[in-house]
Amino acid sequence: MSTCAKCLKEKDNVNIYGFYYGKKIGEETIDKFRSIETKTTYRMTPLPKNVYICDDCINKKRTRNVLLLLLFLVLLFSGLSFGIVKENSIIIWISSLGMVISIILVSIYSKQKMLGDQIAINLFREKLMQQGYDSFFTRDEHSGKVPKM
Repeated sequence: MSTCAKCLKEKDNVNIYGFYYGKKIGEETIDKFRSIETKTTYRMTPLPKNVYICDDCINKKRTRNVLLLLLFLVLLFSGLSFGIVKENSIIIWISSLGMVISIILVSIYSKQKMLGDQIAINLFREKLMQQGYDSFFTRDEHSGKVPKM
């Protein structure tokens, strides 16, 4: 059993998530044949900060994200189809909405590690910023698997 850093309860279903943090130390603009790129340099911690978070807290965050996304998609598709009501257009819109929602749900549920890392960052960001750190990356962002925003 371990203590979840988010709900502060002792639980069996706890996983280790982590993130890297550091300070931005420079920025350089590079002109590669008129394709201008900005390269940012960071001084990062050599090892990730590991955080224990239970599955219940991960699932609550994921459910909230899914519900917000579904609400947005329902409003979007209902708004689009409001003016285009013809015989078969409703069936096409509902089918399209179902397909989009299915793809997005699979995508969201397959990213548990990254979601756990983001929750860990949110738990410690304020405290670390008070210590002078200004850059936070999930493990995938740090390793280059995911582009940094």
